[in-house]
Amino acid sequence: EDTRLKYMGGDKKPLNLQSTVDSGEYDIAFTLFPTSMQQVLDIADIDQIMPAKSTWFDPKLRSGLLVYSLE
Repeated sequence: EDTRLKYMGGDKKPLNLQSTVDSGEYDIAFTLFPTSMQQVLDIADIDQIMPAKSTWFDPKLRSGLLVYSLE
């Protein structure tokens, strides 16, 4: 929630991040490995909540709904 930080969606290429730093718009940029579907399911199975933006995925479902069946 720090106003000095800006989140850029997972669809941005590393070169886009580099260009924002090279242009002086930002001082530093980070890119992280994506969360695997298994990690999401493991957290859901123990009734926990993942941090904001950690579950980015593309393409987005048109319904905005994802159903996980235990069977």
